[in-house]
Amino acid sequence: MANFTVRGMGPTSSIASDEPTVGVFVDGMYLGVNYGAQLDVFDLEAVEILRGPQGTLFGRNVTGGAVVLRSRRPSGDFGVRAKTFGGSHSRFGSAISVEDALIEDHLAGKVTVMYDRHGGLYDNTQGGTLGEKESIFIRPSLGWQPNENLQIDLIAEYGKTTGDGALSQSIDVEERYLGTLGHVIPEDKTLLSATFKSEFSNEWKQIIGEVNWTIGSGNLTSITGYRDVDYFGSSDAAGAQVNFFNIVSADFIQDQLSQELRYAGAVGENGQYTVGIYYFNQSMQHKEYREFLGDFNAAMNGKLDQWSLAGFANVEVEVTPSIFISGGIRYTKEEKDADVASGNECTFDFSDCTFSQIDRENWQNFSPKAGLSWHANEDLLVFASWSRGFRSGGFNIRNGSNLIPIGPYNEETVESIELGWKSDFWDGKARLNGAVFRNKYNDLQLTILDEQLLQRIQNAADATIQGFELDLLFAPLPHVNIFANVGYTDASFDRFVGLDINSDGISDATDDALSQKLKLTRAPE
Repeated sequence: MANFTVRGMGPTSSIASDEPTVGVFVDGMYLGVNYGAQLDVFDLEAVEILRGPQGTLFGRNVTGGAVVLRSRRPSGDFGVRAKTFGGSHSRFGSAISVEDALIEDHLAGKVTVMYDRHGGLYDNTQGGTLGEKESIFIRPSLGWQPNENLQIDLIAEYGKTTGDGALSQSIDVEERYLGTLGHVIPEDKTLLSATFKSEFSNEWKQIIGEVNWTIGSGNLTSITGYRDVDYFGSSDAAGAQVNFFNIVSADFIQDQLSQELRYAGAVGENGQYTVGIYYFNQSMQHKEYREFLGDFNAAMNGKLDQWSLAGFANVEVEVTPSIFISGGIRYTKEEKDADVASGNECTFDFSDCTFSQIDRENWQNFSPKAGLSWHANEDLLVFASWSRGFRSGGFNIRNGSNLIPIGPYNEETVESIELGWKSDFWDGKARLNGAVFRNKYNDLQLTILDEQLLQRIQNAADATIQGFELDLLFAPLPHVNIFANVGYTDASFDRFVGLDINSDGISDATDDALSQKLKLTRAPE
């Protein structure tokens, strides 16, 4: 999976029904799950990292940020681009892209193919190596321009990745369980131990249609996307020298359909606006069979159907020749249906399952945004913004026990304040951008690992994440660019709901104070 952390917010679990805090958008299509996101820059025209809550300008709402990828469109001229690379551990890869005009000045086509493989990266104390991977993808695309006011792009993609499954290493606290069974922590921490052969296969297919039509003083954009994912994985989850805990099979399928329609135009002579609607629908199923000490332990089968409908608008207006104000809003309504069989409610081959937890819930949310920018001169822009974002609630479809409720857990919200500037100097050869931010999260959705090592998703905490960022670009000579970046993040819990930290049998203000010393996942200072 392609997982990202932006300003201290990122993935907290491996549960597919857990909404991403940072969304991945490929050619305008939001990925409901990040399996199979092809991130090699060979065929990419642009990569944008959007920080903080998003949702008033395009697509899907996210709380942490967005990674926006745009593939290279066919130019209409004949061209070939290629690369080959290699490295240690039998690393080898090759990519080629061929494009040409099919109908002069009207229809162009392009095909990109890429192959990449590497051998095992880690030595296994039980013999051999671990971490082998092989992947291939093909991306054909067409660009049709029937007239100067209309552009239609069609981009398809097929990809498949296979290799060794997820890798684990048992160290420190787990030794008290495994040491009595004969497990010894390797002195070399780069060594892994696996007694169970793990593997994975991930296959995806997608097609995206984008239409841009100039109407009046603005542009109408339609983005239609369909995607299908089929994943299988198995792993030695304990990573021990003894056969302790294995995920024998984890089958995951997902398909999604999305439609975005937006119009961007001018407000008189001094402003611009964007309005749009967005529809998203996805279905997913996760089946997992686990064994403990070589015996059948549990099989789980979870299904989720989801739809989302949203309307959004954003406007920016010039109030003086150097000052602009902006405002936006998004209204979203979502519904999720979940059917889950946990524990021993399925046979090991999933031929018979009892779905004991069946539930449905919907959520509605208004997410506003306001901003102010001052163009002090042609080389300096100072800005301030406030926004609110949300991540919808949901259900845990990878539930390990029918004694644990699958949900629903509530939506997560964030209020974000950002101040910053963008500047050019030295006759345009240098650029320095900076920002300070403060994000306050309520009802934070976290994956909790309980005493039985079972995962729960719950609205466990409130938290504040703040910090600053500086980005420098320096171009002293033609074709020479020097980059420098520095960022600081300070993340802390404001309170941790229902946590008896001092083990006195109750959860009170004392525990809330102690909870502020806990650390957020993937958000180091």
